[in-house]
Amino acid sequence: MKQEKRKSGITLRFVITMVVCAALGGAGGVLAARLGDNFPEMAAQINRVLASAGLWWFLPGFILLTVGSVYYLRGKALLPQAEEDDSSFREADRRLCLALILSNAGMVWVFVAIGISIQALWANQQAMWLGGQLLQVGSLAEAVLLVVFLVAQLVWIMALQALTIGATKVIHPEKRGSVFDTKFQKDWYQSCDEAERQQIGQCSYFTFRLMNVLFPAAMVILLLLATINQAQPGWILLVGGLWMAQLVGYQGMAYHLDHGKKRDLR
Repeated sequence: MKQEKRKSGITLRFVITMVVCAALGGAGGVLAARLGDNFPEMAAQINRVLASAGLWWFLPGFILLTVGSVYYLRGKALLPQAEEDDSSFREADRRLCLALILSNAGMVWVFVAIGISIQALWANQQAMWLGGQLLQVGSLAEAVLLVVFLVAQLVWIMALQALTIGATKVIHPEKRGSVFDTKFQKDWYQSCDEAERQQIGQCSYFTFRLMNVLFPAAMVILLLLATINQAQPGWILLVGGLWMAQLVGYQGMAYHLDHGKKRDLR
């Protein structure tokens, strides 16, 4: 009886969810249609505001790396006591973990900053003629700064990650791998014990569930924009391709682990 009630409850929640999603989708479609005439100008205005910041988009990346470097130095300072004191060991491990998280976030932000900054270079023009082609006076200096900021952040990220991994190996001497090696993730995973691998699996499953919410949401937004001719096919294909890669990659690996093991046992 309890199992039947549970099944009926699941079915009811599913139906309610589908009805709510359909209602939200319909409302979004109506809203998009009504804003269709004004939306291109609104989108252009948002893009102009984003591009107006220009090279300032690199600033959050420098902030992330600065805070990450502080955590690395504070974690490294605890390494001498970490071998004998459990509380120092845990605190050093926590600080080094935060340093690595911030450096990874900085890596993602580099791509965000360079993408928007390149658009800003095209948006801000002070024209002069050079070699028969129209060139931007201010953009030439900005382009040089863009390359400088890009190289500086990439070098900082790689150095911070390498130093953080090196410090982590001091308190976890069983760990293997170098951030400069393409097989780093594989070597690091192979050096993890069973409890750490289980934790990696839990984190991966959480990320999988999170992206299974974000990808459909992004696709719905793109589909609504497509109804007013504001979403390019390339963007829809990109998001859909990434979503498909995640699903097929996850389920394909599950299939391989399940049926591959069965073939090995025969």
